[in-house]
Amino acid sequence: MAITALPTPPSRSTPSDFSTKADAFIAALPVFVTEANAQAAALTLNDTTDASTSSVAIGTGAKTFTVTAGKSFQPGMWLVIADDAAPSTNAMYGTVTSYATDQLVMDIKTFLGTGTKAAWTISQSSPGGLIAGGALGTPASGVLTNCTGLPLATGLTPAATLISLEGLALVAGDLLYATAADTLINLTKGTANLKLFMNAAGTAPEWAAGLKVISFSRDISSYGVQAVTGVGFKPAAIIFMVSLVVDTSFMFTDGAATFSTSYQNGGQTGFFIVRSSSGNSAKFTLGSLDADGFTGTWANNAGSPVGTYSIYAICFR
Repeated sequence: MAITALPTPPSRSTPSDFSTKADAFIAALPVFVTEANAQAAALTLNDTTDASTSSVAIGTGAKTFTVTAGKSFQPGMWLVIADDAAPSTNAMYGTVTSYATDQLVMDIKTFLGTGTKAAWTISQSSPGGLIAGGALGTPASGVLTNCTGLPLATGLTPAATLISLEGLALVAGDLLYATAADTLINLTKGTANLKLFMNAAGTAPEWAAGLKVISFSRDISSYGVQAVTGVGFKPAAIIFMVSLVVDTSFMFTDGAATFSTSYQNGGQTGFFIVRSSSGNSAKFTLGSLDADGFTGTWANNAGSPVGTYSIYAICFR
């Protein structure tokens, strides 16, 4: 943008045309101010803002764009290159590798979206724009390329290493932990190997739902398989207890090894006994520890047991 030259200013040495020149000079000043302001805006904005019609696939690494010559792109400068049609969905963030004539070479660090686009808006950005407020965004590739300075849980090595974000379903406020293998784990959601920290819903510390006391009933004259649910998680160990007038029985199990004892029968393995009267009893043998409880089998142990009884179970995650 050109600035219109000001006319010759008036001079006291030529009083004959002083008024004419003064009027012209004063009249030209408003135009000069408008043009000067526009030129200043162009210098601060347009020199680092541009458009490109290069057909480029969204992704990380080296990317080359044909741009306007004479811009002020400098090596190391952070830029955001956004798809004109969907800038908030498809964009690439990176640093300038080189800029010569009309060729802008970028090192793309991270991105949003997918596909190959051919209408881009280029503008200056900053590294902080990649992780607004310290909250992680999940690019389409599922990787985070730079962990330096992120407010993650103790254990994360703040190094520029690739760390998987796939499957974490991150939202603002999630607490992450990095293993020695640089794999991120979402403590807030809870995962299969973090049951000590979270319940199944990921809404409370483990001990808020890591121990469950339940009861179930059985007509001990009826034999066969019984599945018990309602625990809320897969037990790692269970203590069974039944106390009757004629007997008291306990069984401890972790699903593999079991031990049980009763008033009249000590040192049983694999089952506990419910006795309705002397010489008449049924036994319960654990079959499996399930996602929401356990399954076992009832069988005759002695005589002809009768009656419906309640059995209590203390389940541990």
